[in-house]
Amino acid sequence: MDPVPAAYNIRNAGDKGLGILATRRIKRGELVMVDTPFHPLLCFQGLEHPEATQPLRFFDDGHWQPVHNSFLGLSPEMQARYLTLTNSAEKEDWIRLHAPGRPTRADAQVYRIAAKFWENAFVEPHVRSPKRALYLTAARLNHSCTPNVEVRVRCKTEVVDTWCVEVRAVCYIEADAELTICYVPILSGPDVRSEDLRARWDFTCRCVACDPSVSSDGQILFEPQSAERRRRLDDQLRESAEIWKNRDAPLYPGAIELLQQALDTVKIERLHGGAEGNVHRALSFLFFGREMFEGAYEHCVIATEIAVTSLGENSSAVREMNGMKATFYAKTRAGQAATHPASSVPCS
Repeated sequence: MDPVPAAYNIRNAGDKGLGILATRRIKRGELVMVDTPFHPLLCFQGLEHPEATQPLRFFDDGHWQPVHNSFLGLSPEMQARYLTLTNSAEKEDWIRLHAPGRPTRADAQVYRIAAKFWENAFVEPHVRSPKRALYLTAARLNHSCTPNVEVRVRCKTEVVDTWCVEVRAVCYIEADAELTICYVPILSGPDVRSEDLRARWDFTCRCVACDPSVSSDGQILFEPQSAERRRRLDDQLRESAEIWKNRDAPLYPGAIELLQQALDTVKIERLHGGAEGNVHRALSFLFFGREMFEGAYEHCVIATEIAVTSLGENSSAVREMNGMKATFYAKTRAGQAATHPASSVPCS
């Protein structure tokens, strides 16, 4: 179920195989896709899962067998569609290198089938009993360390009254560009990201942030300083979270400069989305604390737009930020009225 079906299609993405590519220019914050579960049998709640980047060889029968049993319950047509998904277990030497124990031929088939689910499913984050399901279209989203969309797992939306994933653009995306997400912790350095990707998905990232031979718009992003920039940005984002958490704490010198440096890093590393929004959110508070109301309002507007993309319009964080945005706007208008009373205050 897709509110903007002309925004993308699935086609060849080169060495990655199939991918999702834009068919037109996509605006930042635009809802690109709403995908519903492939089949109820492939929706699980509370099914334990090792860490996101944990190699599949550490999985046990509690991970493989439930998925395989569900696959056997699908119709032949649905099984055929499921098997179109790719995964690392299809490689000839995967069973020998990664499968637990010394599997039989039948066991190897179980692993290959179930691995398609574990490498392509999405999970509802930050809940005690997470829901995990396979979304066949969203599963075509390939990896990049400079992603241009974010995926959010939801149980209900204004569009679909069921489990679903929403895919929104975190920046402007030009026609024919591939839509990508990041499979691993995005603020890790290139070496750590590469190790995680090889361990869990068994591929080497060739995006502009990882491969010095790849350029984007004539710019090569990969460089030794990238790892240090992302590490420093991680610290700055923690700082911005503390600033937002302790909004009544005394303001300290240098905080605005610190977070403006973080925005520069976000731009250089092309890390849009939640990271950028957290910095704008903290800056809005710091500007407000210094009675720089126009700057506070501008940062709050951007932070709110990004939060809607990441969290949805009805989230508590967005409601709180909308309230603060209204406060900042009122203070801005009051300051303008005090400075230019004749031109700023409408006649009653």
